[in-house]
Amino acid sequence: MNPHLINGLCHTNLNQIPGEKFQTTNEDLQGFWDMVMLQVNDVDASFVEIESFRRNGWKKPAPVSPVPQARSTARSTKLTKRPFKAPASSSSNGSADVAEAKKAAAEKREAARKQLMELKRKQKLASAQQNVEIFVPGSNNSSVEVSNGVATS
Repeated sequence: MNPHLINGLCHTNLNQIPGEKFQTTNEDLQGFWDMVMLQVNDVDASFVEIESFRRNGWKKPAPVSPVPQARSTARSTKLTKRPFKAPASSSSNGSADVAEAKKAAAEKREAARKQLMELKRKQKLASAQQNVEIFVPGSNNSSVEVSNGVATS
């Protein structure tokens, strides 16, 4: 991911030019962040896979889903396809480690999400506390200052 791309998107989002044909919106930034998170999740999954290889002596780990057993053709029963459900308790160390790694990755994503929400909250609070000066032509006071929604002369 190119860091200059997100820098440019943030810059154009903060410094909008009126009448610009393609303006950068907050949704554009959120979409970019979502694409970055997809790549981060892919990297996390790769590290989980590498860790499972390492724990298995650098050999390909056994498949997680069981192989269906061959049934006799004497019975004529209708087969229905059901989704595979992993057992609640795993006896294999490899799949327990994968589950722990997935849980750790989910906790890391949740912490990053909370940190981002807190940063957005602080930025919103800071922007709400900014002083704004409004110039009123033709009055004795050439400007009115607005701070936190209260106008002062």
